Amino acid sequence: MDTPIYDMLLKMKNSNIYPFHMPGHKRNKLFMPSDMLNMDITEVEGADSLHNPKGVIKKSLENLSKVFGSDYSFISVNGSSGGIISAVLSCCYEGDKIIVPVNCHKSVYSAVILSGAVPVYIEPEYFGYGIWGEVSAESVKEAIIKNENVKAVVITSPTYEGICSDIKTISDICHEKNIILIVDEAHGAHMVFHNYFPKTALMQGADIAIQSLHKTLMAMTQIAVVHIKGNRADKERLFKCISMTISTSPSYVFMGNIDYMLGMLNKNGKEIFNNYVCELSEFRYKMKKLKNIFLID
Repeated sequence: MDTPIYDMLLKMKNSNIYPFHMPGHKRNKLFMPSDMLNMDITEVEGADSLHNPKGVIKKSLENLSKVFGSDYSFISVNGSSGGIISAVLSCCYEGDKIIVPVNCHKSVYSAVILSGAVPVYIEPEYFGYGIWGEVSAESVKEAIIKNENVKAVVITSPTYEGICSDIKTISDICHEKNIILIVDEAHGAHMVFHNYFPKTALMQGADIAIQSLHKTLMAMTQIAVVHIKGNRADKERLFKCISMTISTSPSYVFMGNIDYMLGMLNKNGKEIFNNYVCELSEFRYKMKKLKNIFLID
């Protein structure tokens, strides 16, 4: 029997092609223990349980919460997609209305279907070049005024192209009506680590934020976190929804990788991100001089 996927991975591993795609570790061995295979275990004595964390996993979740500024953080081994579905399920019952910009990730649409919620679609501003821009606070406010029984608003910020919305103003508008603001921040997990970047959704009043640690940080593919802040969203219901939508055998390699990454960032994060920001600024400065390629600012 042939081994097509393994052969493809082996070919990529042995090539000299540099990855400009996710995951964020870019296959750099400095960001990963070399013996992860020996760490692939399950819920045995002393290993705790992600579905009922009381020991080492509970401590790891507390570390996540401290780093990202949440009241409580949950690990999603189902990526941000699973986290988004769980977040919507925790906030919306059948018939509830949810405001959804048309540029949302497919997982938001999946969550709407599974929850039975009624989507109220709004359009982000059009940036140009085939790219959606920010979601205006005015469009959110207008949709709330026109619709009764809105339970939640979902915003993607930053977008895949890095465009952020005014989360602070949007959160203020939502909270005036006791509406839960969910922010798909899958591409913004890095923003808490340097003031060069925009403020995170939690810093700006979001109730639930979902981040992919494998996109703009150096975790392995599929690793994400769901953060909750404040008392509008139901923490216990959110945890139950996450537990229902992830495997009962979550990967300890994934969870351990989060710890390893946070430990590295705790020790060398300032240096890592200072160097990154310097390189990024220099790159953008040079790219702005190009004549035939437009750089989004």
